[in-house]
Amino acid sequence: FVITVTILASANLFGQSYIITQGRPGIETRSAIMYIGQEGLREFRMGNAAAMSFLLTLVLMLISVANFLLFREGTKGALMATAATDAPTRRPAGGTRGPSPVRVAAFYAGLLLLTLVFVSPLVFMLSTSFKTNVESVSATPTWIPREPTTEGYRFMFSAAQTPVLRWFLNSLLAAIGQAALIVVVASMAAYALARMEFRGRRVLTALILATLFIPPVSLLIPNYVIVSELGWLDS
Repeated sequence: FVITVTILASANLFGQSYIITQGRPGIETRSAIMYIGQEGLREFRMGNAAAMSFLLTLVLMLISVANFLLFREGTKGALMATAATDAPTRRPAGGTRGPSPVRVAAFYAGLLLLTLVFVSPLVFMLSTSFKTNVESVSATPTWIPREPTTEGYRFMFSAAQTPVLRWFLNSLLAAIGQAALIVVVASMAAYALARMEFRGRRVLTALILATLFIPPVSLLIPNYVIVSELGWLDS
C-alpha cells in the first residue's frame, strides 16, 4: 500500500523537475504532468491536457491493480494471521438484531454520494478529452461533447514534439526512484516510532503526520532556493 501510494504521488511530480531542467535539453526530460500543465494552463488547450490526464490516470490505475495482484497473497496471509490471533466473540443467546432498514439505506446513500463525488471529475475529464479545444474552455461547461473529436489524442501521438512514451517513462522513472528512496528512509523512521519507546514519541508522530496536510505548491519556493543553492538550476 505504501509503495503504491508513493508511486502514485511521485508520478504527479512537477515542481522539482521543472525547476531543475524545465524539460530540457529540448523536451527530453519533460514528464506527463509538465505536458498537462503546459497544454492546459499555458496554451489553454484543455482537450489536449485532458487526453494526457486520462492516459496518465489509466497508467496509474494499471500500476495499482498490478500492485494489488502482486501483493495479494501476502496481504491475505497477514489478515488471516490477525484473525486467528483475535479472541472469538460470543453472541448473546437471543441473537443480535441487524441494522434497521433506515440505517442501511442511509449508509448506501452515503456511499453512492461519495462515489459520485470521486467519479464525476474522472467522467468530466474523459468527456473533455473528446472536446475541441474551443469547447473545452467554454464558459458553459458541458458533460457531453457537442462535436466529439479525437484531436487531443491525435496531436499527442502524431506530433513530433510530443514523445508521449518518453514522457511516461520519465514520469515512471522519477516515481519509482522517489518511491524507493522514501520507502527506505521512511521504514527506518517508522520502525523507531512504532517499536521504540521514548519521550515525545506521540508528539513527534503527530507532527510528522501533520506534514501531510501541507499543500505541495507551498514548497515550490523553498525547493527553488535549495536547488539554486546546490547549483542545480537548469542543469
